[in-house]
Amino acid sequence: MTRSKTLSISLISSLIASIVIPASAQTFFGTGSTKEYRRIKNITSFRGGLFETRLSDGQLVYILGCESPVYRSPSPGAERCATGTTAFLIAGNLADAEILEDAEDSFFSGIGPYFEAASVTAATFVAPSFPENVQLLAAPRSTLIRPSGGFEDRSFLVLSNIQTSQIREFPIAIYQKTTRYTKSQGDKFATDIVPGVYIYSEQQSFRLLKTYKKLTIKIKGLSSNK
Repeated sequence: MTRSKTLSISLISSLIASIVIPASAQTFFGTGSTKEYRRIKNITSFRGGLFETRLSDGQLVYILGCESPVYRSPSPGAERCATGTTAFLIAGNLADAEILEDAEDSFFSGIGPYFEAASVTAATFVAPSFPENVQLLAAPRSTLIRPSGGFEDRSFLVLSNIQTSQIREFPIAIYQKTTRYTKSQGDKFATDIVPGVYIYSEQQSFRLLKTYKKLTIKIKGLSSNK
């Protein structure tokens, strides 16, 4: 099996030079494609592919294995999770922990929603929970449909510093889109995803950042084979 990938490129810094962003902000914009082939003797066949785009702002780093369905007090001297619970998921989805809404009340599924956070950085450039504002505006000449949206909202909101009186909300924005191509769509993949410049839009929704930004990424073609 042969797998070919294009590079995933981070957000170009010049695009955000006009906005003051704390040094700790974790903003990322990247896209990439993957194609799989199977070669039997002298015959090579397309087995499927992906075209993926991700836009995120903010970051939560937590201690794996210290998630809990209940609050944990600090345990000085413990080998693991000694700090105890420092963050609480109040909206969205995080590591399979999810706050779900039904007609009558909200309830919790998955791991968590209590976490031991190592660090938390709030989103400052991209507003969370507005997937309709993220769209592909332009692309090289191809059969790829544009403008187009369809981004999945993976944003979430956590309370941090919950052991102190300095409790604070931290919004984390995550949008992603994956287009899958089956083994019968090799020709469509080849005409949809071509090298060149792809321009995406993100309409800011923060009160203090009501500006329209264009996010530009350049796909250089196949860069690695595995």
